[in-house]
Amino acid sequence: MTATTTITELRAMPISDLRKELRIHQTHVRKMRLQITMNTEKDTGRYRREKKQIARMMMVLGEKTDLKKEPKTATVSVRKKAMRSS
Repeated sequence: MTATTTITELRAMPISDLRKELRIHQTHVRKMRLQITMNTEKDTGRYRREKKQIARMMMVLGEKTDLKKEPKTATVSVRKKAMRSS
């Protein structure tokens, strides 16, 4: 598979490409998990690295999708201030 992509490279990727890469890595991890249980895969460290890469991709994808939404903290803080003053 490809070399590990850094966080800065992942953040520079468009969301569509990031989702495509995520699906590819998830498929690869599923195959590796099967190979490990069948004792055909010897490098279990690579499995762990791939899982960490998936976690990085999911984190960046979450950051990118949260940026498009409206922040809800302002309305919550106004409600709390109103409740405290009562």
